[in-house]
Amino acid sequence: MRTLKNIFIKNQFVILFFAFFVIAISAHAQSEERMQTLFSGKSRITGFGSVLNQMTYANGSKIQNFYSIGAEGGVLFNRSFYIGLYGLTSLAPTDISTWGNTSGSITTDNRNIRLIQTGGLVGFKLFPKKVIHLNFSAKIGGAFMIDERNIGFGYDDAQVSSSFFTVNPTANVEVNMFPWMQIFAGVGYNFMSGKETFSINPNKDLSAPTLQFGFSFGRF
Repeated sequence: MRTLKNIFIKNQFVILFFAFFVIAISAHAQSEERMQTLFSGKSRITGFGSVLNQMTYANGSKIQNFYSIGAEGGVLFNRSFYIGLYGLTSLAPTDISTWGNTSGSITTDNRNIRLIQTGGLVGFKLFPKKVIHLNFSAKIGGAFMIDERNIGFGYDDAQVSSSFFTVNPTANVEVNMFPWMQIFAGVGYNFMSGKETFSINPNKDLSAPTLQFGFSFGRF
């Protein structure tokens, strides 16, 4: 998926422009509706929680594609704007080449790197009363890696990296199954920036396109 990753990097401004264009069109379409404000009697404040599954297409020379699972939730204002928190955990298989000082040769070390991500969530739903609608969001927070070297059925020599920054803008398609349940699927890109640890550079090896899907429960 290296080609897909390059497309996302080279066209990120086009993608952002398209997102703002869609928001502007939707705002114009709703301009004739009665305005709602957060602090008027017509405001509606609810909450939701989601089970989140995410596939990251890193496919680099060190980190392979990896699967993440986690949860997110927040406070929803007038069915559209929301803020909240999220958390994700994943186990990424790696192929790290190291230089053996005693043997004088390069060896490939296969190990698992656990990636933990957590932080804040902000988003906006377009036409949330429609059965099928769009949801633009961004996860903004921090992450760190745990080096878990496989030995038998357990782990040994586990080491923890320093934390680094991550932001994951995403566009989802949501379907209202029931008044209290939604399903969703979408695409995004996970930008990571931090210091190289375990021979892994977050900027190059972890920044990659993402595909996510899941379920949301709450009052929508």
